[in-house]
Formats: sequence, structure tokens, C-alpha cells
Amino acid sequence: MRVIRLALMSLCVPALAGAAQSSSLPQGACASWGSAQTLTVRGSSEADGLSGIFTMTQDLRSGRYKAERNFSVYSTGNGFDGRLAWTRDHSGASHALDSDPARAITATDLWLRRRGWCTQSGYSTPEAKADEADAGVALAVWRVTPRGGIPVVLRFERATGLLNQSEVRLWEGRLVRHYSD
Repeated sequence: MRVIRLALMSLCVPALAGAAQSSSLPQGACASWGSAQTLTVRGSSEADGLSGIFTMTQDLRSGRYKAERNFSVYSTGNGFDGRLAWTRDHSGASHALDSDPARAITATDLWLRRRGWCTQSGYSTPEAKADEADAGVALAVWRVTPRGGIPVVLRFERATGLLNQSEVRLWEGRLVRHYSD
């Protein structure tokens, strides 16, 4: 079982008023991140009984990124070079993720990395879903499909307007990312 512990910043503070009644995604203070160009995240990672270091550097404009997990005895990585997503396994070999399903997953991943909810285009009409709660936190829930991508569910905290979670369903399960400030 692999566990990655990260502190990810929610990169915008969406507007709260009328979020569920509106047909556009919350995006109130997204413009305040307009000057940010690069994000670097460092944290710890655990896999195969080993503890290691996680590092990710991301270009916030293009979506290009490189993430690495270094466990001293081996390292792995993944990223997007501007054209294709790739992964590097334990042996050090890199593999392009170039099938149609992989490209659709990559399109959604890049949309999330570029904070696509902060724009008015590049995705299907947002569908408001029933509100949810997570550990007592009220969440406004939206479902949207980025252009060329797969559907993603976004959960915004009602009280703060911050993106709390994103969820995509993959063939082997679901990927839920938690965001915090």
C-alpha cells in the first residue's frame, strides 16, 4: 500500500454566495494566483515499508510537472512534458502514457493542476450535485468534464470556498485528492 503525505495548497478561494444555484464553478479569488508561475511541493512518502521523500515541481500555466519519490534504494516518478504524460518505474525505465484512455485521464489531471475551475471555458457545463459533509465540513459538490478529459467531481468547502477534494473514477478505482491551505 502506498501512502503519500502532502500539504497541497488550495490555489483559489472561490466565491461562496449562490455557488450551488449558479451554473458556473466557484472562482472568486482565483485571479489572485494569476502571477504564480511555479509550484514546488515537498513531503514524505511511504511505500513497500520504506520511507522517503516526495518532490513535485509544476508549471502552473502549462501544466507540465515532474513528481518523484526517492526511497534511497529506489526511486519512481511521473510527470507531463507538455505533450505526453509519463511514468518511471522502480527499474528507472520511463514509459509514455499515450493510449486514448491515458490521454483523457491526463487532460483531466492537467485541468486540475492548472486550476481549470478558475476559468469560464475548457469544460462541460458544471452540474451541481447534492451537498455533502466530510468530518463535519459542509461541501458544495460539482461534476464537470474538462475538454478531452474524464469527469471529475469537485468538492468546495461551503464556509471558506476553498477546493477541498477532487475525485476521478479510474478503471482500477477512484483517485481522491485532498486540498488544504
